[in-house]
Amino acid sequence: MKGKIPKKQHYIPERLKKQLAKIPQHSLTLVEAPSGFGKTTAVSDYIKENLTNEAHAYWYTCLGEPTGSMWNGICNLLKYIDSDAASQLNELDILSTGVVSEIVRHLQKLSCDCETYLVIDNYQILDSIAPKELLSAFSLMEESPELHVVVITQQLSLQQ
Repeated sequence: MKGKIPKKQHYIPERLKKQLAKIPQHSLTLVEAPSGFGKTTAVSDYIKENLTNEAHAYWYTCLGEPTGSMWNGICNLLKYIDSDAASQLNELDILSTGVVSEIVRHLQKLSCDCETYLVIDNYQILDSIAPKELLSAFSLMEESPELHVVVITQQLSLQQ
């Protein structure tokens, strides 16, 4: 068979597509399921197929690097919105007690002029700080209706 190799197409159930379509309505979207359920593929396909040309999407995947490096990767996402706030967040001692309140203070100041999506994949790997507290901090970014954080994770432990 000659010609172009067809693009790989993924099957995304309609129910999941309807859920993903709600992403632009929220400051934080949590996509949580066990390994192998297609979370990353579904979010990636949604972003590729549904964002306007004016929208921006930035992606960071936690790969098991040291906590400081993962935090640096997350802060680098924020540089696309506010480089000063991202630098200040990156200077925080992510392992110190009470750091989440400082993170909240900085995140609440973020705003952007155009539709922007920050995706953090493999969030469950970020285990050195309370992941649920950090999620709460991201959820408080309601001051900027154009900014959306999408967190892709395996199931988070109820014990924090």
